[in-house]
Amino acid sequence: MTLPRARPRARAGLEAVGRDARSGASQLAARAVAALARETPRNAGAPARAHVERIVALARAAASLRPGMPAVGGAVARVAWRLRVETRGARDAGEVHRRLRAIVHAERESLARARQATARAFARRFRGVSRPLTLSYSTTLLAALGGGGRFDEIVVCESRPLCEGRRLARALRRAVGAGVVTLVTEAQAVAALASCDAVVIGCDAIFGDGSVANKSGSAPLAAAARLVGRRVIVLGDAYKLADRSTFAPEARGAREVWAGAPAGVRVRNDTFEVVSRDWIDFIVLDDGVWRPRDMAAKWRGARRYWRALRRPA
Repeated sequence: MTLPRARPRARAGLEAVGRDARSGASQLAARAVAALARETPRNAGAPARAHVERIVALARAAASLRPGMPAVGGAVARVAWRLRVETRGARDAGEVHRRLRAIVHAERESLARARQATARAFARRFRGVSRPLTLSYSTTLLAALGGGGRFDEIVVCESRPLCEGRRLARALRRAVGAGVVTLVTEAQAVAALASCDAVVIGCDAIFGDGSVANKSGSAPLAAAARLVGRRVIVLGDAYKLADRSTFAPEARGAREVWAGAPAGVRVRNDTFEVVSRDWIDFIVLDDGVWRPRDMAAKWRGARRYWRALRRPA
């Protein structure tokens, strides 16, 4: 989707969110929210409603930038919903913008708190997990797995083609010390399950049917874990609740996989995939530990925020 006309700093911030192939969903959500606050009114005395609709239009476009990461949409949708509610009776665009800045500040703090709350919920419920297997990179994973010294080993899949798992391994090494983190390729993941007691992954989206979306490679890892009797634990937060019909796996460039591929060889590079609810045991959110079947009610509660992005009738 093409971004609507916007202030240069707001546009630059959102375009960077659209390009970023390395950061996690929560990080990108926080950056998208921050970009909305850079859309200052061209005339502070202009009608309040016009500026509200300008921000909502920008939020709508921001949500479409990363169809494989609905956390971005969930965050900007909450800003749009709060802005509509909290600016009823606002005098002018200047007042709307002041309210917007306060909302954005609060939502960015909420995103950070959600990450830590999920990590605490995981630590409380799953004290017995001592050898988790994970993949890719997320700040939520880092908070949960790097928050203490209770693990005997943390096995990290490197997550080709961009190898985000290496970034997680480095960060975990700094957090938990030497001798705890083991990096493996995805080809070794099934064999590595034999010495692990759970698969712990982040997610980019949580759907009402209890399935989740995450980095490609998550689904076969979860399926293999089910076959060998290992629990699959997904870490997320309420910002990642989304309508599955709006999810689209993001296809990235072939050069990331094979820069010198010969003519006639098609290279597929889907970044995200859906993990079936049948392969998931628990979903840890910022408000506790849940089963996949509980996500229907969670999504009904989050749907009101997404409705704020609808075009006016």
